[in-house]
Amino acid sequence: MADQFDAAELDKRKAAARAKATAEHAPLNALERASAAYMAAVEARRQAAAAEDAAEATLEAVLREVEQGGPE
Repeated sequence: MADQFDAAELDKRKAAARAKATAEHAPLNALERASAAYMAAVEARRQAAAAEDAAEATLEAVLREVEQGGPE
């Protein structure tokens, strides 16, 4: 019976420690989430800029062909 009590007490203490750590680190967790969201937005903007550059290059190439009377 002592082993079962010890295991139950250990689980109880682990759960309490986890809850305490989560509560104490809530601002840090919020900062981590905000930072991750910001980095994702920066990456999305970078990808959008790359797509815009590629589309612009294609548009310019097609425009040159049209102006020079190339294939339609």
